[in-house]
Amino acid sequence: MNYRLDTRLALLADRRGLSYTRYADDITFSGSVASMRPAIRMNPKTLESFPQEFPRVNDVIGTARSIIEDEGYRVHVNRKLRVYRRRHRQLVTGLVVNERPNLPRVTRRRLRAIEHHLTSGRPATLTPEQVAGWKAMRAMIAMQGAAE
Repeated sequence: MNYRLDTRLALLADRRGLSYTRYADDITFSGSVASMRPAIRMNPKTLESFPQEFPRVNDVIGTARSIIEDEGYRVHVNRKLRVYRRRHRQLVTGLVVNERPNLPRVTRRRLRAIEHHLTSGRPATLTPEQVAGWKAMRAMIAMQGAAE
């Protein structure tokens, strides 16, 4: 259904020296500005490059937005568009993805506190079954981070 959209956005990323991923409606371009190829200005219809001396994140965003809108979707710029720099917490679909995928620190601390409450017999906000599900998710994320 979104084959054309994915193809066009993947081609945009490839021509810029970036990685493109999409999970449902969450679209992510990953890479560093230093690794971006210099031919940055592109026609969103043909993906033709126009020489430009310095790569710009705004140009990638603008071209991607044109492609997305051309395919019949709307970009929620004010609510959803985020640019995460290297030294900031990079959050994608609820996971921190800076060095390796991980749960956000606040979630990890909350789960650790809940596990402590359950082992010490105090009331907890999650059931043991729910904690087991979170542990399985945490293990899956750790395994994915180790594979990269």
